[in-house]
Amino acid sequence: MKYTTLYGSILLLANACTSNYTGHIRDLSFQNDSLRVITMIVNERANTIAVLFGNKLALQNKLAQKPRENSELYKLVTWRQQPNTFWYGSNINGTLLCIETVEITSKERQVVPNYTLECFDSPFAEALPIDNVERTTFIMNQQLAVSP
Repeated sequence: MKYTTLYGSILLLANACTSNYTGHIRDLSFQNDSLRVITMIVNERANTIAVLFGNKLALQNKLAQKPRENSELYKLVTWRQQPNTFWYGSNINGTLLCIETVEITSKERQVVPNYTLECFDSPFAEALPIDNVERTTFIMNQQLAVSP
């Protein structure tokens, strides 16, 4: 009788500790590869969220408000927003829409930004402006997010 009660309680505890919850964990669609967050842009009208990443040199120059230098790298990554199932009323990044990259190079002692665009959602790509100079200026003029 003692062993039956002992085995029964162990079996009950083992079943109580297992979970049938299968929460959906999203795979990361963008690997930041040691880039640092510079700022974040939320567009509620378009239901998107964008994060501007930069390499160490880009972040240092933004902090010191220095002019552009060779080898600075900026990536503006845009996701579609989706509701956060774990926090009512909040949104998190969902489907990756596009990655805009601005890489600063120097040619003949002139600083030259090189703009590239990778889109992963064709309807979103059609809505983007095609003016590379305008997009480069927009990305480069983003202010550094201030944390307390």
